[in-house]
Parts: sequence; C-alpha cells; structure tokens
Amino acid sequence: KVSAKDNIRQKMLALRNSQGKVETESNSRKIKVWLFSLEVFSSAGTVSFYLSTETEVQTDEMVKETLAIGKKVVVPYIVARDGIMSFSELTDPDAELVPGPYTIRQPRKKYLRPTPLDRVELVIVPGLAFDTRGHRLGFGKGFYDKMLAQKKEGTSCVGLAFRFQVMDNLPAFSHDVPMDFIITEQGIIRIGEKGTE
Repeated sequence: KVSAKDNIRQKMLALRNSQGKVETESNSRKIKVWLFSLEVFSSAGTVSFYLSTETEVQTDEMVKETLAIGKKVVVPYIVARDGIMSFSELTDPDAELVPGPYTIRQPRKKYLRPTPLDRVELVIVPGLAFDTRGHRLGFGKGFYDKMLAQKKEGTSCVGLAFRFQVMDNLPAFSHDVPMDFIITEQGIIRIGEKGTE
C-alpha cells in the first residue's frame, strides 16, 4: 500500500520534472534574491547549503556568491559505511566536488574539512514538499531529519522550494523539526507569522 507521503513524493517529483530547465533556473535565481535579502542570511557567518540535483531549486550560484561575499559555506557529505550525514567546509566548488551516494555531489575525500553542526548558523534545506506550518517532506532517507534534530538552539532553517511544492498541510510527526522560513520564487514565507513578505 502506498503511503500518503509516497503519493505526495511521486506527485511532487512529477511536477518538478515537468518544469523546464530554463524555468527551474530563472525561479532559482528569484529564490536566491529572496534568500540574500533575509536578515538571518546577512547575519550568518557560516551557511550550510545542499548541492542541488537537476530539478531542485538550484544552489550553485548561491554557493559561489555566498563564498564571494566572504561567508563560510559548508555542504553535506555522507559516509557510506555509517550512512550518517556530516558537513564539510567548501572553498572551491568547481574543483572539490564529485558525485557521491544517490548521485548527489559531495567533496572529494582529500577536500573534506569536517565542520561541526554547532558552527553552522543557517541551514538551507532541500525538500520535495513543504507546508505553511514549516513541515517538510524529503526523500524518506531521513538524513536531514536526523541532522535537524541535533542542531543547536538559534540555528535558523530555510527550506527552498518552487511555489508548487508548498502545500497547506503535510503529514507530520511530533519529532519533525519545522523550518523557520520557506522561500519560493514568489517570496518568503515566515513560519509562525501568517502570509508572505
């Protein structure tokens, strides 16, 4: 039996795959502008970005521009043996990344600079769907859920999504860590405050 979450996953993947490359890139640029306008982004010294796959909100330009303005960027990597996601500081995206597990890019072994989660002030989170209460639906592997459960008080979480990925209500569990903000090409949704800026 297919769960409600799996139904949503399939629907969102289909929608995401049907958005053309040009639209994906242009909406991602709009999302970048909103992100860079956020106070929690301006004030963060160390930002964690996910490394986008082809149909996700694109983060490559965000990463490069964040490095260019002098912030530290860390990205996730997975150690295949224990299946745990950790963070590594990234200084040169063009030279340091290779495809890792699930074909998601991550730093090559020789460029790993492990960075503890408590150094990260802002976590940029991917998702297949989000809802207006800040809940997110990932691929179901639980990497981000486990990590978010361990983040320190005061670390902000921002989910990046195309507008069609934001729903009114997602199935959520009490242990799920909600986002503080969700950014779409249409603007910033501040969780806990109604409406979009």
